[in-house]
Amino acid sequence: MYGSQRYHCYVQVNPTTYKVIKRTYNDEGVAVDNIYHDNIINLAVYHGASKVFSSDFHKQDFKKYLTEEILKQSVLSDMIYNRLDEEGIHYDAFIGIPDSPSGYVVDVLVGYDGKVKFEMYK
Repeated sequence: MYGSQRYHCYVQVNPTTYKVIKRTYNDEGVAVDNIYHDNIINLAVYHGASKVFSSDFHKQDFKKYLTEEILKQSVLSDMIYNRLDEEGIHYDAFIGIPDSPSGYVVDVLVGYDGKVKFEMYK
């Protein structure tokens, strides 16, 4: 709810066949390629029965905020509701390198007018 307005929001994480290969080395120094699969995330926002926003997100949508090398090794893992404010509905998009502590969070803002903006958390 924002003020007296009620919004319904849906996030669906869809696995894909898009492969992400992460190279590691075993104790003998031999390269081992681990294969992971990326996701496409659908986000939909409704105001009552009216659709405000609906779109699929791919990790390439965040290329302005992450280097190509990071994106190549990363998986778009989730999008989680954060908050609702005067600008719109905020979600946290999580992009990370599998089996690594490296992860990135991008604020995805869906405005009440249906426009979307991204902002990298600092």
